[in-house]
Amino acid sequence: MSKISTGNAGEVKSCCDVVKVNSSDELASYLANKLTAGAYVIFTVKDGVEGSTIEITLDTSALSGQISSSDQLVKASSTDTNAASYLFNKLTHASPANGTILVKKNPAGTLVYFELDAGIDNLNDVTLSAMAAGQILRWDKASSKWVNDYSIEGTFSGTSTKIPASSALKTFLKALTITDAADCGVSGASIMWKTISVPVTNACVCEGGQADFADHYPSTFSNIDLISNQGMTFAERGLGLKLITTESAISSAEDGYGAVVLEAMIDEDCSDNNTIFLDTVVSTKTNGGNYAQTNLRCVALGLNEDQTIKTSPASDVKILDAAGLGLIKKASFAIDIGEITAAKFFAIKFFLYSGSALITPDAGYACMDEFTLLSARVRYPIKTINLRDADIDL
Repeated sequence: MSKISTGNAGEVKSCCDVVKVNSSDELASYLANKLTAGAYVIFTVKDGVEGSTIEITLDTSALSGQISSSDQLVKASSTDTNAASYLFNKLTHASPANGTILVKKNPAGTLVYFELDAGIDNLNDVTLSAMAAGQILRWDKASSKWVNDYSIEGTFSGTSTKIPASSALKTFLKALTITDAADCGVSGASIMWKTISVPVTNACVCEGGQADFADHYPSTFSNIDLISNQGMTFAERGLGLKLITTESAISSAEDGYGAVVLEAMIDEDCSDNNTIFLDTVVSTKTNGGNYAQTNLRCVALGLNEDQTIKTSPASDVKILDAAGLGLIKKASFAIDIGEITAAKFFAIKFFLYSGSALITPDAGYACMDEFTLLSARVRYPIKTINLRDADIDL
């Protein structure tokens, strides 16, 4: 058997006892010398059945320190700028906790799990089958469940299983008591009217000369003098009061004018600046000729406690009678006497007269000098249905 000397005179090795790592390895040696232990690997030479052996083991004490490092920590995502932490610390639930999904861990801290809050669990009691449009859910105490046996209705029916919408109630109440429900409440528009009948038999007439009339019409005079004037006639005709005024071809100071005076008491339910209407039924001149025109004018005076007399602008109405045979027509005069103290009753006097030729006639028509008042009423909007005891100004 050949021998290999390693340079040490006392040691001679057989070529069969030594190895090289590869063909470029310049020096052969025993296997134990050719193996190098790593950071966590241990080589141990032991006696075996067929001579010496090499045992390869792990350095578990050194390796466990590396395994228990940051490898067991997590981040929420690749963009998580916070430090890695344990899984439980990276999970949370919405705030407040009531009615949310809760994140919990077992007592040993080895498991993370989720559970629903009890408030959400109760949703499985809701009955949603056959839920129709307009139905609502209600809690049924007897069955401890939500049920959908009630519905919203657009037309009021009065049944126990129907809940009317506000529009249904508005329509229902409107049909009962009110005529316009666009605005309701203390700041809304008036929703009802009050009417006061004024018997024509209680009306009086006044006549005045130019001194008491401005531009031939009644003005805010302090006393109404009964002065005779030319061509002016008041007469009873049937059930009405006939008023005739006569003018010269060119109106002058000598022409006479008369007025029907109607009066009413306005209650406290008339608020500031309400428009007050005088509604009349009049008969125009009979056989007045083709294209007869009756011009009516109304002015009013309002008198309230501790206030100056309020005068309205003139309100005009034109009645056209193409055949000239006489008409029975409704004529309404809108009267605005300005601000009257709210929540106080006041007196109002209407002066109704023929406007005659001083109101420009329509093209082709001629003005008539008479009309007959058949009936009259006063109408004004109110904000209350009736007056309370506290509203009466005694």
